[in-house]
Amino acid sequence: MLLLRLVLSMFFAFVAADSLTMRSVRAQGTAVQIPGLPGTTPESLPGKLYRPSGAGPFPGIIVLHTCGGIDGNLQDWGSRFADWGYVAILPDSFSPRGINKVCNNGKVTAGDRVPDVHAAAAYLRTLPFVRADRIGAIGYSHGGGTSVLTALRPPQGPALQAAVAFYPACPPNAVTPRIPTLVLIGDKDDWTPAPQCEIWRDRVANADRLSVVVYPGVYHAFDQRTAAG
Repeated sequence: MLLLRLVLSMFFAFVAADSLTMRSVRAQGTAVQIPGLPGTTPESLPGKLYRPSGAGPFPGIIVLHTCGGIDGNLQDWGSRFADWGYVAILPDSFSPRGINKVCNNGKVTAGDRVPDVHAAAAYLRTLPFVRADRIGAIGYSHGGGTSVLTALRPPQGPALQAAVAFYPACPPNAVTPRIPTLVLIGDKDDWTPAPQCEIWRDRVANADRLSVVVYPGVYHAFDQRTAAG
């Protein structure tokens, strides 16, 4: 549960410091090419890598974009995670599949992207400044769904240590996650309603494996500069 607690505490710190201005943050990421897993497509994924200053090794976090692809908000998160001591990698799941976004068209599902998560994790494990035993995933909306499914499915390689999902679509009839999982969602979310996540939490009834935080009066995409509420 340590990574989940750290991410949750960092999120509250971010809200306290940044919510009034939602300022754009600092460092630019470095462009990287992530090899795909053997036998999967695409064969490789472009991405951006953000790292803290210093030699490390640092824990790694895979940051999964929304249905709109990698945008400025996600890159801000990548920079924040680096400021907070994580090596953050942002894999682009869409451009190697020949599309820009999948909002309301389903051309790429959240489940289709699960191999991308494990490919990014495998890439992070090759970097000398990353702790190979401290890698987790965090996703937003469509990417949040991918983070949830990554936690539910058998790993393709070494298991991640934790998964965090901002305003995901929680799957019906989902079972207990294989790794500690945290869901952050608003009770006014009309894209991915919170009650399904609460039903999942109540069914699992194991806070060490699944925690769901529901923010009152908060809508979808609440971390973005243009978010309602």
